Amino acid sequence: GSLRRGRSTRRRALRGRLCDRIVPEECLLAPPPADGWSVTRLADRWLVRAAAPYAASLPRGGGQMEHALFASLLATTQPARLRLCGVDSTDEVLAHLPGWEGEAARGDAHDWRSGRRHGAYDFAQGDLAANRYWRDWAPSLKKAGWLLGGLLIAQIALTLGQSGWYAWQKHSLSQQIRAAATPWTGGQAQPGSSALAMTRAVDKLRLSHGQPARDDLVELMGALAAVSGRELQVRTLEYEAGRLKLQVGEVPAESLARWRKLLAARQIMLDATSSQPGSKQLVVAREP
Repeated sequence: GSLRRGRSTRRRALRGRLCDRIVPEECLLAPPPADGWSVTRLADRWLVRAAAPYAASLPRGGGQMEHALFASLLATTQPARLRLCGVDSTDEVLAHLPGWEGEAARGDAHDWRSGRRHGAYDFAQGDLAANRYWRDWAPSLKKAGWLLGGLLIAQIALTLGQSGWYAWQKHSLSQQIRAAATPWTGGQAQPGSSALAMTRAVDKLRLSHGQPARDDLVELMGALAAVSGRELQVRTLEYEAGRLKLQVGEVPAESLARWRKLLAARQIMLDATSSQPGSKQLVVAREP
């Protein structure tokens, strides 16, 4: 039960922290001699590091308990030499090792930051890993994010460049249309509105040569008479701006369909609506 509580406490303490390794403090002592121990004294315990994998943390202030714990370590391995770090004198260590014979030397004070971090000791596993996997993936994800961002910027730049190219092409074509239409419209040609002016110019040219205008009244009436023959009974006739309107008697749908087909071959439109019972209104005009 105490072991489970200890592990739960450690998990809570490490939650949200980023750990590369978890190493026992006693394993951060200076490396021991090849045949000995490294020993240091802390405020509340002794740290002893022997040849791997032996290391221990022994509580202080216990009197006979301290002697018994050191004796148990001596029973496990007999050091030939001691490296004492941060102790006032060798006697305070040797007092816990009665009967031990060997060489004891004092070294620098213990500083866990200078201890060796590489070795077989690493408890940052499983629940204690504490977001270690996220740190492992973070550089790759960051690199992928920069790559995707670069591709997006390149795509936007390409799209803007293509839009600019299309705009320039449109402007260039408009200039060409204006230049081509100017001789026909007296310098008043505008892209998208020059067709009507050009048609009028062509009509004037046809009239000057004794030919009917493209939207001339006689031309439209002649075309309608050619396809309708004697079937058409005209009651009223009206002509304005290239549109010929006729009020006629009832016309069979088959005849209207045939007339539309024949007139369409001559680029003339025919529209028919029922104005009142027994009569229809026909509108004849050139296709635009």
